[in-house]
Amino acid sequence: MNYYCPDCGSRADVGGGCRKDNQRMVPRQPGALLGEQIGRYTLVARLGSGGMGEVYKAVHIDIGSKAAFKVLHATGTPDDAQSAQRLLLEAQLINRIDHDGVVKVTDAGYLAGGRAYLVMEYLDGESLGDVVARGQRLPLGTACQVVIDVLDVLAAAHAQDVIHRDLKPPNVFLTRTGRTVILDFGVAKLLDPASGVRLTATGAIVGTPHYMAPEQIRSSVIDARADLYSTGVMLFELVTGRRPYEAEAPFDVLAMHLEHPIPSARAILPEVPVAVDAVIETAMAKDPGRRFGSAQAMKTALSQAILGLPTAAFTPIDLSQVRGAPRMTAARSAVRAGASMAGPQAAPPTHASPAPPSRWPIVLVALITLAAGIGIGLVLR
Repeated sequence: MNYYCPDCGSRADVGGGCRKDNQRMVPRQPGALLGEQIGRYTLVARLGSGGMGEVYKAVHIDIGSKAAFKVLHATGTPDDAQSAQRLLLEAQLINRIDHDGVVKVTDAGYLAGGRAYLVMEYLDGESLGDVVARGQRLPLGTACQVVIDVLDVLAAAHAQDVIHRDLKPPNVFLTRTGRTVILDFGVAKLLDPASGVRLTATGAIVGTPHYMAPEQIRSSVIDARADLYSTGVMLFELVTGRRPYEAEAPFDVLAMHLEHPIPSARAILPEVPVAVDAVIETAMAKDPGRRFGSAQAMKTALSQAILGLPTAAFTPIDLSQVRGAPRMTAARSAVRAGASMAGPQAAPPTHASPAPPSRWPIVLVALITLAAGIGIGLVLR
């Protein structure tokens, strides 16, 4: 079939109007996946791409339901098999978690050429990263409520021994129906060693520099409290409009997570309640033992911290003007770009924390060791 309908997914040998909905048929491009029929779905739009693959909107040709297809690139190297295994393991991890805040994976398979794909729930809304990138600082209560919703999802994930390891605004999706969804479990870790499920090599350093817990940076043994640290960083960013640690070089940011004191949100925005500032401070403690013991405990503390806020502090996020952005993942972060040190997706803050001193020998030695890393891979995103 040489043409396809971008609305209903119908395909035809000739162009013109679609026989189902009279939409103009679109010609297929040689070698492109758009217009390809996979099972009963036609791929009708590309939602995002990256170094590892692409995400497509798909329409069921019989019943009109929508889905998102996450399709890996084919490199023609042995890495293809490993990438395919990682994608399928990601689906297994996601499907362990029974919560509306986790995107549903409904199918998986391989294209004729051997490329692996996942069929996932199609989300309509916008990533929190895009909200932040627009420079839209959320009302205080709304920002805290988004984080409370994230913590509720994390509690369900952690109950299944799944830790995310890369929580950040681009990996949180806000739907038009009011759901808060955590995306991209591609670098998640299963705490149960008996499961045999592993998405990254033992000792791999995984995460995004601005949101990584100190123990992640040191490549120490991590648990669910690493996710709570990242959530604390997000909470700080959402309520103040800036990230707690800023520097031009990713290694400098990592050093700040290890060495610098936790900044006060109230020092930047005095209207932040003392109790909310205390939640951030506890979540971002350098020592995991001084953080909240669970996502549920942090959720309870934050819920109590905002009890006295006025109704105006809970103005909903307006997604009505957002052009249809139903992405399984924000286009920039959904499909992993492999090993990189790419900067974060959010816009630069108005005020930056001072860069760390030029001499921090112990940290420098540690970071150089990790970067050069005999047998250790960087998956910093």
